[in-house]
This record gives sequence, structure tokens and C-alpha cells, in this order.
Amino acid sequence: MSLAVSPAVKVFALVGILGALVLGLGMMLMGGGTDAEPTAAVLPKKQGILDAPARAKKVAAKANAAAVKKAAATPATPAKPAAKTKPAAKAAPKAKASASSGVATNGLPMQIMVALRSHNVVVVSLWGTGGKIDAMSRDEAAAGASAVGAGFVPLNVLEQGRVAEALTLKLGVVLRAPTVLLFTSGGKLANTLDGFRDRETVGQAALDALRG
Repeated sequence: MSLAVSPAVKVFALVGILGALVLGLGMMLMGGGTDAEPTAAVLPKKQGILDAPARAKKVAAKANAAAVKKAAATPATPAKPAAKTKPAAKAAPKAKASASSGVATNGLPMQIMVALRSHNVVVVSLWGTGGKIDAMSRDEAAAGASAVGAGFVPLNVLEQGRVAEALTLKLGVVLRAPTVLLFTSGGKLANTLDGFRDRETVGQAALDALRG
């Protein structure tokens, strides 16, 4: 049995084939084919060691600009006035005359009055003529006073002439060296030993003045 194809079917099949060809050709043109060379993607440049100086310059420039801006905004600090120079200290007054060159209000040398503040009896040795016996008399008087716990004042009549003169006026007698004078509390003259006297004699005289 033979199949006869009608002319209408033939026309419809031809149109389908032509449509398929046109569709395939269009897809090839739009896809570009599989053999096309791929386009290389442009990646951003990675910052590395070579770019460090450039970045450092940018950071430095930015920091410098910030410092300039801050300095302009900060008001200048006024300078402190210079400290006033203190006036030079006044010179200290001259020291008062020592007791060895002074005379008390009662007419006695200050040396004797000072010694009487701590001793009931004070032995005063007048010396200064320069003789050998003169110096020995002074030393013996000092030893005798120390032996009995009395005070001792050596008075050089040559070097302390003003004091010796005041003592002469006070006692009303002419004093010669060597001489030993013994004073008790209040500046009272208790005894006078003319010439050279040894330590035993001076010590005994001091004890007698203390008892009297």
C-alpha cells in the first residue's frame, strides 16, 4: 500500500526546515561560537613594596597638613614675666664686742661677771709683764682654781689695758702684775694676793672666800 503525501504537507515540512535553519544560524551569531578568544579581565593593581614610598608621602603630607591646621587654631601662649630679682641681703651687723673687751654696768670686766654666773668664787689672775714668773703665776692660779672648782679669768694688763683701767677705777687701788684677785657672788672682792702664789695658796684662798 503506497502512502501519498499531499502537497500541503510538503509545504508545511519545508517551512519547518527553513525555520530551524534560521533559528540555528541566529543562535550561532548571538553566541559568538565556541572558538572565540576569551577577553582578559583587568584586575585592580595590588599595592606592593614599590608603592610604599608613595603611600608614605601621602600619609606624611596629610599629617603635616593636620599639624599646620592645629597650630593655626591654637592660640599662642603668652610668655611668663621674668622673675623679679630679690634685692641683695643687707650686710649683717658687726658682731658686738666680745666679753673680753667689755665692761659691765657695775664697773667690773664682763669676763668676771660672766664667770660669776656659774661659779660662787672666781679667781682673777693679772699678768702680762712678759716675765717668766708672771706666766708661772698665771698657770698656778689656774691650777689652784681648778682644784677647788672655782672659776678662773686671766687678765692681760697690757693687751686689755681698757679693762685693766676700769678694774683699777672700780677697786680704787693700783694693781700690779702678777696679782691674784678673788671675787664672790655679786662682784664682791673677797681677797687680793700680790706677787707670785702657788696653786695650793690660791686654792686655799678660794675655799676661804667660799666659806666667808
